[in-house]
Amino acid sequence: MLPPEPPPLPALTRAEAELIDRYLEVVDLLGRINPTLDGERRTARVSLPPGTGT
Repeated sequence: MLPPEPPPLPALTRAEAELIDRYLEVVDLLGRINPTLDGERRTARVSLPPGTGT
């Protein structure tokens, strides 16, 4: 038997929605300033330590 459905969450206040919007803007700007490299470009920049000679 399934548990009862929880009540719906209340809508965000205007201040809460604005906070989330500002947070997402900052995250977007940080992603543009410091983009994550895709795997192919990342592997070209990774250097391995020299072999131990074993």
